[in-house]
Amino acid sequence: VDLTTSASKLVKLLECRAGADTAAASNLQPARSCINRRMQVLVLHGRQSNEPMVNFQLTGLKQAIGKDADIRVLESDLIWTYQEGADNHDADPMSTALAKGKPFKMWFRHTTDDPRERIDFFKQQDPNVKVTYSEYEPSVDKLLSYVKNEGPVDVVVALFDGSIVVHLAVARLAKMGLRVPWRLSVFFGSMCIRDDNLSEPLASQPSSHPTIHVFGRRDEYYFYHRTAAGRRAPEDYYEDAVILEHAEGHQLPSPGAPQSKLIYERIAEGMRYHCGLTSAVP
Repeated sequence: VDLTTSASKLVKLLECRAGADTAAASNLQPARSCINRRMQVLVLHGRQSNEPMVNFQLTGLKQAIGKDADIRVLESDLIWTYQEGADNHDADPMSTALAKGKPFKMWFRHTTDDPRERIDFFKQQDPNVKVTYSEYEPSVDKLLSYVKNEGPVDVVVALFDGSIVVHLAVARLAKMGLRVPWRLSVFFGSMCIRDDNLSEPLASQPSSHPTIHVFGRRDEYYFYHRTAAGRRAPEDYYEDAVILEHAEGHQLPSPGAPQSKLIYERIAEGMRYHCGLTSAVP
């Protein structure tokens, strides 16, 4: 999706009017049923992160959504600590400050069958290396339990490793023959399920669940994100996935950049559309 065009070309949002079928009147694809309330958004942080840190990272998205949504953060129960060889770097001073004294979290652990002395970053990208996840099931359980018992949840937003937890949840639901109980998933730095035993439900049959995937072209993980070490790329887990790219690195688009504003507005439009708050197809 080319987001370098002017903001004037963005589709103007329409207000939700009960009983009005403005989409049909204008020959547009019908919008989802209207929720008739503020959107409820659940956020999953990435690896080496926590609630205060992800709240800072989401500044640009919050500005685009405005008062149309309530945002809640789901934190993992696994504590992250730096492990040489497994992590590219320890927490830097800025990350430590943003964490506000709270421990960093992670969603699962993993091992590989690669005996060579090289950092995990390269092992993950090697198509011949087998990766096995552990302690992921409690994280998937926590997400699905929260949606079921603490909902409603309309949109799930996941950052980096958090996206893997969402993919795993969708794969579990697909294997059980169940639909995804929220309306849209938004992934920043969408990552593949590297454990081949767990990716099969989505690798064999893409989900119809609507998704938006955002990638940074200067991210050191960009090639891995888009090629998935020779496996099915994460956007291909889903039918009709929306792909957005920005010119920055391993981060969310900077709120002050002109292209970032367009990206966040496009995401906000998609959220409103799938929640029935606009009938204009984004």
